Amino acid sequence: MDDYSLINLEKEKLVKLSEISNENWGVVCVLTPYSGGIGDDRGDDRIKTIQNKTPDLNLTISEGNWHLIFEKNGEVTANSFRRSRIDIQQKGFDAIRQKLFDLILFKPENCMDFLQATIYRFSKQGRDYISLGVVER
Repeated sequence: MDDYSLINLEKEKLVKLSEISNENWGVVCVLTPYSGGIGDDRGDDRIKTIQNKTPDLNLTISEGNWHLIFEKNGEVTANSFRRSRIDIQQKGFDAIRQKLFDLILFKPENCMDFLQATIYRFSKQGRDYISLGVVER
C-alpha cells in the first residue's frame, strides 16, 4: 500500500483497509509520531510479534513519519508514510469530530484484526488526515 491509496480516499467516509490493500494480513498496527511504540498488546500474540520484530524493520521514527505495520503467520512488514503527504490522528479529537465518530460507531485503535481495520479520512485546518480504527457493531 502506498500513500496514494490513502490520499485518494473519499473524505468523511469509512473504508475497510482490506478494500485498498493488496494483501490479506492477520493484524495491523499503527505507529504514530511521538507514540514511543505500539503500546498494549491485549494479550494478542500477533501484536507481541509485531512489537518484537518492529526494531528489525529499521523504520524512520521521527515527527515526520508514521507507519502501518502488518503481521500474518509471524511475518511482519510495514508501510511508511510522510506526514507532509497524509497525516494521521488517533486521539485528541475536537468535540465535533468525536461526536461524529460516536454517531458512526467508529473507534480509533492502535492495533486491530486486519479484516476489521477501517480508515476514516478527513481534513482539519487545511491538512488531510486519516484515523485507523474499528466500527463497533
